Amino acid sequence: MSYWSSLWSELFWVVPLVGIVTLFVVWTYYRSIKKEDPGDEKMVEIHQAIRTGAFAFIKREYTSVGIVLLIGAPIPLVYAWPPGHGHLFGRCLLFTLSRLCRDERGDAG
Repeated sequence: MSYWSSLWSELFWVVPLVGIVTLFVVWTYYRSIKKEDPGDEKMVEIHQAIRTGAFAFIKREYTSVGIVLLIGAPIPLVYAWPPGHGHLFGRCLLFTLSRLCRDERGDAG
């Protein structure tokens, strides 16, 4: 076994463990922040204004990305048509579907 494959097999379990530790740390920070006092009435009002603006921005951005995807996503399929071109059509179809699913999750970009 080469050095890199040996290293990979030893580090394979490190990634999920680091992910679990990270989720625990984030959860701990979240709980400590939620326990804090939100502040006076003016601070709560500012918080709500920022939150409303952020959600309006996200809605507008996802609408724009959706429109671009609806127009641009079929383009690789047009170049790969007809389906008799073997793996090219399948690759373009999977790429298009993966982009649509990724953007629905909120990972656009």
